[in-house]
Amino acid sequence: MTATATDWPMTDDLSTAGRFVVWAARSWVRARRAGVDPARSLAEGFALAGAGPARDAFAEAMATFDCRARVPLLFGCPRSGRVFPVERRLIRIVAALQSQRLIEAEELLTGLLPPDALPRVRDMLAELAGQMILADLPLLPGDGECRD
Repeated sequence: MTATATDWPMTDDLSTAGRFVVWAARSWVRARRAGVDPARSLAEGFALAGAGPARDAFAEAMATFDCRARVPLLFGCPRSGRVFPVERRLIRIVAALQSQRLIEAEELLTGLLPPDALPRVRDMLAELAGQMILADLPLLPGDGECRD
């Protein structure tokens, strides 16, 4: 059965870490569309979250998604209360990397990117995952899952 938008999780139902990942992705997309340097626009939020050292790696991962994605990646607008499917997938990738489940992370990236881009994006998102752990921002079970 295919999930509909009403099955998509609410941003308010995410952990702080889940909301951070969604905020970062949406902010990157918004900055890119506005012609602003996305990495610079993320600086304050990443610093406040304690994940500042991962900002550039995350911005580069998002730039790779933007240029090399195999399918259109649709992110929500900053005020959307729903977590879009690609945002859920991004949360699941980062959660897998926080738990050192590298194969799962690569499987989640497969289909989004060409094979030659997978290791580099995985490593960039692993940097984010590690910095989030250091900042006490672990993703929780259920972050990014659809409602039953």
